[in-house]
Amino acid sequence: MRTEPKRILILANAFSGAGRATRLAERARAKLSGAGHDVELLAPRAFTDDGAGGSPDLVVIAGGDGSIHHALPRLIELGAPLYHLPAGTENLIARSFAMNVDPKRLLGAVERGRDLKIDLGSANGRPFAIMLSAGPDAGVIHRLAAKREGTITKLSYAGPVLREAVSPRLVRASVSVDGRDAAGPEKRAILLIANLKRYGAGLDPALDARVDDGKLDMVWLPAKNAPRALGWAIACRLRQHRRLPASVFEAGSSMRVAFAEMPVVLQADGEPMPTPDGGLLEIEALPGALTLRVPPEHKD
Repeated sequence: MRTEPKRILILANAFSGAGRATRLAERARAKLSGAGHDVELLAPRAFTDDGAGGSPDLVVIAGGDGSIHHALPRLIELGAPLYHLPAGTENLIARSFAMNVDPKRLLGAVERGRDLKIDLGSANGRPFAIMLSAGPDAGVIHRLAAKREGTITKLSYAGPVLREAVSPRLVRASVSVDGRDAAGPEKRAILLIANLKRYGAGLDPALDARVDDGKLDMVWLPAKNAPRALGWAIACRLRQHRRLPASVFEAGSSMRVAFAEMPVVLQADGEPMPTPDGGLLEIEALPGALTLRVPPEHKD
């Protein structure tokens, strides 16, 4: 049975993958157009800043997780499903939902896939899909952003990671989850608030996080210095961090973070965030706020 033609908007981030995202977008457009679908290729900034693109049946983003992050407000507004053509360094959304660069898989998602609603998080009104954190990983993101010129690769992270390992940005903060005190400012720590259990470099600190439970997962790893921070990274990589008694894990629909020292470096979905006004973050889960178009290969 022939599939009814769909209006598909492809956003290609020219800075992702040294031009790879643009090539992937062109391949995707050719495949979808050849199957009879109405396809428009658009720059992400026109979609997010200018409101271009109308009301598509599907939005395809060729880029990294950061490209998705910046498109979230408009995607929420439109309610259109999203497919990720991965062209970034980690591509955690694509990896979690069986999306890849093969235009045949994309076409399969368009014509035989299904829509899956997932939760998002919101920090002071800014939505995020994967995670928000304060600590060394956010420090790496800020160091990279300060030096970034054009496209990046995994090798681009080497310098920022080494500098952060020597002088990590650890934080002091009070954290409450659904009104309960969860962690205090007595010790410096690494703070993570996750929606997705996958994380960069295979560290995956929030192993219990789910995108469909209406909750966010808070991970608090006390670390007073660089060796302790490195120890937590190793423990996360080995999936042993939950066994260490100093760690704190909480899940809830709302969280409040009051930073005791300023400024603080934050990141969301691998993108730098500014220090919040007054050092205060009000965080909430947004149940089912984003729709993904997942291919038949994705199994729950």
